Amino acid sequence: RTYIAYPIYSDGASVATHFGQLLKFRRDIRVLATSTLRALAARYNYPGPLTDAILPGFFFGAHLRTERDAKLGWPGPDWVYSRYETQAGLFLSGAANASLPLIYVASGDRDEVAKLSGEATERNMTVTTKFDVLGEPEVAALGGLSWDQQGMVDFLVMTKASVFGGVGHSSFAWNVALGRHVVGGEAGEEHLKGPQALSDKLSQVYGKPGQYPEYPSTLWP
Repeated sequence: RTYIAYPIYSDGASVATHFGQLLKFRRDIRVLATSTLRALAARYNYPGPLTDAILPGFFFGAHLRTERDAKLGWPGPDWVYSRYETQAGLFLSGAANASLPLIYVASGDRDEVAKLSGEATERNMTVTTKFDVLGEPEVAALGGLSWDQQGMVDFLVMTKASVFGGVGHSSFAWNVALGRHVVGGEAGEEHLKGPQALSDKLSQVYGKPGQYPEYPSTLWP
């Protein structure tokens, strides 16, 4: 077991940034992610090629991690960032600052997504999910997947977001953001020095800088 255990940069930067790409997601997951991106582009009139690593001027990707199972597992200091109100405020502000009125949300709590959608509407912004844009056959296919497998679809969609936002105690958020950081080509560790736990031109992982050193040092992007 190497999850949050093996110091990936002990083998050099090249291995650290490429090893995680050796294994691919299952074909059905990749097909659903591609279908989601195509449906998003069609519904919201995105003109650019979807083959680009990052899709500029398209959507803000928000990983809303407020499900009950996660809250029960987080220590007290993380509680403020586990609250819906905190995450919603950060995501809405992040999308507004990036001039991205379309917010694609990954979350296992549809009630919280609906709440965020209502708040976004008040700001002339739109919240959407894979369930909102996919057709009946694809939604049925999603229904045959486990909760974690459905999350893989969101993971792949988030890798291409114009800007991504997540919270620091989520390995999902870190994995997405670290992979995007490699794509962005920024050298050094400035992205880990603030103002958030991870901050670069493509992603924000909200939290205190240096609070979660295990993620950037052990997760293969």
